[in-house]
Amino acid sequence: MDNLIENPFFNTLEREEYLGLNRCWKQLDRFGFTDYGTKKEILTFFVCLILVDQRIDGQHPKDLQLKDGHRLKWSKITSLSKSSLEPFFYEPILNNLGIVETLSSQIQNYCDAQLWTFDEFPEMEVSQLHKLIQRINELALNTASSFSLFLRFLQEKKTSKNSGQCFTPSHIANVMGALSNKIDAKSALDPSCGVGDLLTAINRHHPNVKSLEGWEIDPFLADCTRFNLWLVGQKQGKILTQNSLNQHLNHQKFDLIFANPPFGNENKTNIGRGEMLNTRTSRLELVFLDRIMNLVGENGFAFVILPLGFLHNLSKAHQLVRKRLIEEFHIEGIIEFPKGSFLPATAIRTAVVVFSLPSTKLMQQTIWYYKLQNDGFSRDQVRRSIPENDLPDLINSWTSRNSKKTKSSSQAISFLSVEEIKKNGYILFSESKVKKSITKHYREQSSFKELLEELTFLEEERKVILTSIQELLRDE
Repeated sequence: MDNLIENPFFNTLEREEYLGLNRCWKQLDRFGFTDYGTKKEILTFFVCLILVDQRIDGQHPKDLQLKDGHRLKWSKITSLSKSSLEPFFYEPILNNLGIVETLSSQIQNYCDAQLWTFDEFPEMEVSQLHKLIQRINELALNTASSFSLFLRFLQEKKTSKNSGQCFTPSHIANVMGALSNKIDAKSALDPSCGVGDLLTAINRHHPNVKSLEGWEIDPFLADCTRFNLWLVGQKQGKILTQNSLNQHLNHQKFDLIFANPPFGNENKTNIGRGEMLNTRTSRLELVFLDRIMNLVGENGFAFVILPLGFLHNLSKAHQLVRKRLIEEFHIEGIIEFPKGSFLPATAIRTAVVVFSLPSTKLMQQTIWYYKLQNDGFSRDQVRRSIPENDLPDLINSWTSRNSKKTKSSSQAISFLSVEEIKKNGYILFSESKVKKSITKHYREQSSFKELLEELTFLEEERKVILTSIQELLRDE
C-alpha cells in the first residue's frame, strides 16, 4: 500500500510514448497508408514484436519453450541495413515462415490471440520501412502499460468511435485495485473487459485469485486482453468472447467484480427481479449493472464505473436499479471522479459505485461518498501530470471509512442518509451540497476564465437533467 501511494499511478513516460505513436501514425500517412485498418495493423505488429521480445527477455527460456535462435529480436531488426530489410520482411526467415507468420504463431502459442489479419507484411519501399523502424525504435515501450496505452491511442484515432466504449485509464484501474486489496477473493470477473486493464489490476492486487475471467463481445479486444494478461505473467486468466448480457451464458457467482460497462442507448431490455422484472430500459449501463448484481456471490464485492448521471437520473429504470442497490446490497461507498478523468476518450463525468452482498443484510444508515478533486492530471485533452493529486488521500480515507466520521483534510468525504435517499427517488447524490458548493464558488470567483468554466459545468449539468426528463417521459 505505502509503495503504491508513494509512486505515481501513471507512467510519467506515457505522454512521450503517446506523442511517439502519433509520429509513427503520421509517418504512415506520408507513406500513403491512409486507411485506418492498415495503419492499425502495421503498428500493432511492431508494438507486439517489441513487447514479445521484452517479455521473453524477462522469462526463463524453458517457460516459453522457445529456442533463442527462433526469436525475433528487436535489437537485431533495428541493426539491419536497408539491403537486408527487404529479404527479412518479405522472405521466409524461420522454418519457411515469414516474419508475420512467425510472430503470429508465437503469440497464438503463448496466449491464443490473433491481433492482425494479414499473413504477409504490407508492401512498402525499403527506405520507408527503414524510416518507420527508426521512428518506432524511438518509442519507450514497456510491458507494464504500453500495450494498453497503444490501444487507447488506436481508439482515439478511429474516425467513427463506438458510442459508449471507453477504456479505463491505467491509474484509475490501479486505484480500484488498491481499494479492493483487503478483499479475500478466489474468483474475479470483468464482464466488459475491453483491453484488460481492470483484469491486470486484479492480477496485481489479488495474486491468490484462482479463477480470473473476462467477457468481451469484440473478438479483437478479447484477443488484446489475452495478450495483455500474458504480458504481465497471468497464465490462469480465462477470456471469453461473448455477450455479457446473455442471461443464459453463465450462472456462476464471483467474489470480486470490476467493471467499466459501455454506456449509451440500445434496444430496450427488461431489467429487475420478481414483480419489477418488466421494467424496460435502453440504457446500456443500467442493463450491465443489473446483470452484474446477479453475478455477485455471497460476501462478494463489485466496483462499477458509471456515468455520474446514474446517481440522480429520475427515469423509472434508474430509480429501480438504485432502489435494488439500496435494498438488496450494502453500498460500501461512492467515489466521484473529477471532470476530464477519462479524457481524451470522453468528457462524461463518472463515479465508481462499490457494493457488496453480505451473508447477513444489515440496515444501512449512511453511504460513504468521496468527491475526488484532482487525480494528478490536467482536465484537458492533453492530461499532463500536475502536482495536485488526491488519490493517496482517497485510499487512506477508504481504509478508515467504517470508523468514526472523521473528515478528510480535503473535506472530500460526506455521508448520504439512506432514509433521505429513499424519500427522494433513491437519488445517490447530495443536491444541497452541490448547490452550497456552487454558491460558495461564485463568491470566490476571481476571473472571467473561472466563471466561464463554471458556466460550462452548469451547461453539462443542464444537459444531464434534460436527458433525465426525456427518459422519464419515454418511460411513462
